[in-house]
Amino acid sequence: MGLLMLGGRSNNGSHIRLLSQSIASAILSAQSNALGNEAGSGLILAPATDTPVASNTLYNADVPPYAKGSVSSGVPPANLATTSTAVSLAPTNTADADLANGYKILFRCDSPSYVAPTPWMSITNGTQVAFRTSANQTNQNTLWPKPPAGATLNFAMARYPIKSSLAVDVTKTAAIDLRYSGVGNTLTGDYGKLANKGDIAICFNSIGALDAVMQDLQSQTKTVQPILPAAPLYLLIASLSDIQADRSLQQDSSRWLAIAHNSGRVTIASNVPQAGKTETDVVNARKNARLGIATK
Repeated sequence: MGLLMLGGRSNNGSHIRLLSQSIASAILSAQSNALGNEAGSGLILAPATDTPVASNTLYNADVPPYAKGSVSSGVPPANLATTSTAVSLAPTNTADADLANGYKILFRCDSPSYVAPTPWMSITNGTQVAFRTSANQTNQNTLWPKPPAGATLNFAMARYPIKSSLAVDVTKTAAIDLRYSGVGNTLTGDYGKLANKGDIAICFNSIGALDAVMQDLQSQTKTVQPILPAAPLYLLIASLSDIQADRSLQQDSSRWLAIAHNSGRVTIASNVPQAGKTETDVVNARKNARLGIATK
């Protein structure tokens, strides 16, 4: 964790700098709250009502404690080569209905024989477990747990966060441009850009590192799983008028806020103005931000 301010000459974008610093402070606060908490902590970006491709409201995320209990059936599956299976779970610290809010799950056995925890796997509707493609899990590198005869297989399940109190007050002059904000140096895929994806959650684990990015948080039927980022998360902060005119990438007043995926380090850097809006232009616009977190 940590915050660096990088690059950029003085300009009249004081409102952009102020919002950048406010967002960075909210992130550092979320990371501090996550420390030592197994369920972690996070923030939620809400799209602006009048400009859906922008976000100028950030909320604290209320992260529920892990749901825990035992596996009734389904794991391990009969076919150990499969990458998904239906599962029946018996929670001990929450209601059965709450399992539908889970998005990742791990399995372990404590007695009478110890079985080490599995990697986190994805879970949908509390009933369908699958290997996580965002963590590059395949049947070549990931094993289903197989408890000894007579042993109980236990689970721990992480659940979607809930929008809580305001983390950053609404501003009418600056915002995050969601069209050019996303994970990694791409505008494609489920998380290459964050526009038109509903409320976005950014979650941190118990050591403050980036743990998950989620979309459509308020939707009852989530079709896209959260990801464990394998690249930094970039947020483009610009004046609201520039976002509305789709000229954020052209302005030297715009700022990039980057969160390193492996350390949680937060960097604010000046935008490198670009004439175009292609993926290459976005990568070039992030040059100072990428240098700040030592990413190519």
